[in-house]
Amino acid sequence: MPVSAPAGCELPSTQKVPRGSATEHASTLVLRRAAAGYDTRGSWETRVRAALAGLLDLFDEQPDLARRCVVDSPSADPADSRLREQTLHVLASRLDDGRRHASPEPPAHAADAVLAGAIGAIHARLLEPDSVTVRDLLDSLMCFIVLPYRGAAAARAEIAGPATLSRRVKASPLA
Repeated sequence: MPVSAPAGCELPSTQKVPRGSATEHASTLVLRRAAAGYDTRGSWETRVRAALAGLLDLFDEQPDLARRCVVDSPSADPADSRLREQTLHVLASRLDDGRRHASPEPPAHAADAVLAGAIGAIHARLLEPDSVTVRDLLDSLMCFIVLPYRGAAAARAEIAGPATLSRRVKASPLA
């Protein structure tokens, strides 16, 4: 299922970003980048990793956008806060796609908790004075994201990065 923007924010990838608030612009960029990664072929983990890598790259490419989305966003005005909530809902629903093959079933609000934790880690990195990149959080964040959906062994495999994961997937009877 493709990642889609909140109601009123749907945009084909070729259309220009609408005029409006900086939060609308940021939301559109975030959802487009997430969709570019998530709407690829592969397992849920592969698609989540691609979407997350795209978002982290976007934040490294545009640090002001990262600050607007992660650091400044919680103190936004009510309209921007609603848009932020809608954007987070879309992202959480993609994480919750992992529930389909989860055993045992993750807790009811696993996606919301995982997303909040990931945002917290990115927030902390953005506030570090010598922080160069958020992209290097990818493997750790994937470990955190995968844990409630696939268990500890799969989460540990995420720390090793995609090379180990591709070998594991080929050897897995479920692949």
